[in-house]
Amino acid sequence: MAERGQKSNSARLTSVTGWLLVYALAMTVCASAADTKSSAAPSNAAEAAFARLKRLSGEWEAKAPKSYGNAVIRLSYRLISDDSVLIETFKIEEQDLEMVTVYHLDGQQLALTHYCAVNNQVRMLAQLNGNHKSVAEVHSIQFAFRDGSNLEHSHKQVMRDLGVAFEDEKHFVQTWRWRDETTPTGEDLAVYRYTRVK
Repeated sequence: MAERGQKSNSARLTSVTGWLLVYALAMTVCASAADTKSSAAPSNAAEAAFARLKRLSGEWEAKAPKSYGNAVIRLSYRLISDDSVLIETFKIEEQDLEMVTVYHLDGQQLALTHYCAVNNQVRMLAQLNGNHKSVAEVHSIQFAFRDGSNLEHSHKQVMRDLGVAFEDEKHFVQTWRWRDETTPTGEDLAVYRYTRVK
């Protein structure tokens, strides 16, 4: 009886050990697949540009222009949805101002939606150099207006384009241009030089 019980316990132990080995192997395969996915080289210019934008993840600061009272602009980036979406949050705490811009791939194009404080939502597409297929080749990205929503509500002020210039890993510049029918020239321009703080 004792011998039979020992054999039964041994069989159970072998079975449990086998399942643990299978589980460990499955987890290793999943981790390897995830690593391969995250480290895969970009296959086109849009993927390369998006990969460069992803490296902005973290927190940044810039000095606001006089129109904002020389306040501090705080910009943060974070990835969501299996790293397929980059969210940019723009804040000027002194003025209780916050806006969001969302970047993502759309097929072989790089797109953004800017949720503006004037209550419209502008969509833009990146104007890419098709030869730039590696992250190292992406030194700047230019986005141009495609369409938007709620424009009938705030058609006098509409973002038209965005330029992003990467200086190094700790500095980059954003240049926003928008149509502004409230100004004598009919448009306005804002240039922000950001420094990484985290």
